[in-house]
Order: sequence, then C-alpha cells, then structure tokens
Amino acid sequence: MAAGDSAREVSRRTAEAAEALQRKADYAARKSAAFGAGADGEEAVAVALAPLANHGWILLHDRSLTAGGNLDHLLVGPPGVVVIDAKKWSYPVTVKGDRIYTGRYPRDKELDRLLEQVHIVDAAIGAKPNPVTVRGFLALAGEPDKQRSEETVRGVGMVGVEVLGDKLLGMDSELGPGRVQEIADILRAAFPPAATTDQVDLQPVVEPGQKVKPNQLFERLNRYFYLHTWRKGGLHRLYLKASSGDDLGWKDVNTQEIQISCEGDDAKLARAILESATPVSVTLSAEALPRLPINVPGGKLVGWLTKVRLSVFVGQEWNKGATHRLYGTYIDPLNGTFSLGYADLKTGKLHPSVTGNLSKDLGSAEKYLQLVVDRRPVR
Repeated sequence: MAAGDSAREVSRRTAEAAEALQRKADYAARKSAAFGAGADGEEAVAVALAPLANHGWILLHDRSLTAGGNLDHLLVGPPGVVVIDAKKWSYPVTVKGDRIYTGRYPRDKELDRLLEQVHIVDAAIGAKPNPVTVRGFLALAGEPDKQRSEETVRGVGMVGVEVLGDKLLGMDSELGPGRVQEIADILRAAFPPAATTDQVDLQPVVEPGQKVKPNQLFERLNRYFYLHTWRKGGLHRLYLKASSGDDLGWKDVNTQEIQISCEGDDAKLARAILESATPVSVTLSAEALPRLPINVPGGKLVGWLTKVRLSVFVGQEWNKGATHRLYGTYIDPLNGTFSLGYADLKTGKLHPSVTGNLSKDLGSAEKYLQLVVDRRPVR
C-alpha cells in the first residue's frame, strides 16, 4: 500500500470513528433532554400544587414504591387521595376511544402505570369502615396541553398543569382535617421519600444527631414560632410561643377569639399565625405573611444595605396517646409555604416531607425541620 493510500485509510477510519462517536453523543443528548423534560414537568406540577397546602391538602412529592419506581406526586386533601403523574410531552395529547396518543405514539403504558399506582396506594390505605376515594391524574405540563380542560380516559383524569389546582380545589369534600392527617401519615410510612442521587443540597452536611448551625445572616432573616394545644373544662386553645419561650398569645378554637400578648412586629406575626392556625395545621400563605423588611449587608452591585423580607418557621406539637410529634412549616414571602414534615419527639427521628431542597433557592426540608426542633422552647 502506497504512503498516500495509507494516509487516506487512516483518515477514513478516523472519520468513521468520529461519526460513530457523534451518533452516540447525539443519542445521549436526546436521552438527557428527555429526562430533563420529565424533571421540568414534575417541577411545574409541584409549583402548581403548592397553593393547595393553604386549603387543607398535604402534599407528598417524589415518593418511592417498594417494587421500584416512584410516585411523582401524592396528595391527601378534603376530597380524598390523588395520585399524579407529571408528563411533559412535546406533542398534544389526542384521545381515541380508551387510548391516548402524542403524535403517532401511543401512551397506553402511562395510563396502565398510573392505574397500577392508584391500586397500590388504595391497598396501602387498607380496608376501613369509611373508605377513602383514590383518584389518578395525568398532569400535562407540555406547552400544547398546559391549559387543557379535564378529560377522563379509563378512569384517569387528564388535565393541563395550569388548571390542575383549580380542578382539585373544586372537588367535593369527603374528609375532615383529622382524617386527612391520619391518611397522610399512613402514606408517608408506606411510600418514603425517593432516594435520588442528583439532588443538590446547598446546606452544610450534617451528621445524624448533629445540630444545624446556620450563619448569623440566616438567623436574622428567619423567626421561629411554636404552637401547642391546651384543653380544660370545655376550653380548647392554641397557645403561641417564641423560640425564647415567651408567650405571644392564644386562639380559642371554639369561638375563634384571638388574644395577643406581645407588641410590634411580634404582634403582627403572632396574629397572622394564630388566624391561620387549626389544631392540626398552619395554613398561612406566603402572601398573607406580614411584609416585614430587614436591612442586611449587600454586595457592591446593590449597595451596603439591602432590604429583604422576614421568613418564619412554625413548629406545631401533636400529642395524643403514645404519639408526640412536632410538625414544621416554613413560610417564605418569595418562595411560598412549605410543609417540612415532622419530628418524633420521643425518638428524635426526623420524617421530612420531601428529599432534597424545597426549591432552587432554599435548603432541604430535613435541615429546616432540624432547625425547628433545635429551637423548640422547653415547657
């Protein structure tokens, strides 16, 4: 073989190798985009569902199944239990009889999978004298279907992400607050948070049993409040304390009367928390949180002092029989209201509502829940 022929052969093989590598790279990029679209869809649905927490719903995101896989969103509220599978498809969904398509691709497996998940969740709740309704929804987060009205196929509701919240809020109520909490506890135990490897935690790593030590700036931007129930002689009150142990006021559960025993910003926050408090939850929305600015040092681009809004943590004790828990809620004026889960005060074990960070701008539910526990006043 001549020298020129040898060079051409090397060039040809190199070109073929490069083309093969490019095909692999293109395939990997397509797979990555598909997974990314799925994650984006789940995030869009989580954002759409967040306001339901202010209406008696408990939201459990990304829960693991014993046999493998996960539940994107598991909700418990006044209408019962809802299993939601988030889908972000590029093509609009079309329905033909009891089948659904995106473009020319059938999506029957998605319906089958969701129906199976509904059955699994229903079985986890168990046979009760008062049955609980379990529904399944495909939440469509793709651009063509974001505003799609509900359509039912094989018992599964399909609805656009932008109208999903209103759909759920419009359903008839079946469960009271106590029953909602009871069912949520059953489902938390049956479907623990999914263990993912790609979640980013912006907080320092904390070993089991180690105290969380946030910096001074974080402490300035957040306040801690604690509710506990008191009953005697037919009276039923919710008392509110600061993390220092100071009494801030109380609410009569029967008459809704509120008494405030503090002043200034504390009084504004105390009233807002007590007005939204029930014996089993705090429903204070981020919009209803008093706008209390705090001056903090800023960078060169924003000047030395920058005004930011105060956020609050609320711990609420639940003590009944052998159960003694502290539930946590975080209310941030910019990011919303988040249920943090609960801590078992007998064992010290944390049961966070979600794994990973609450949002791209916030830390994890577990770390925030630990802060609520650490600052609990001794009664």
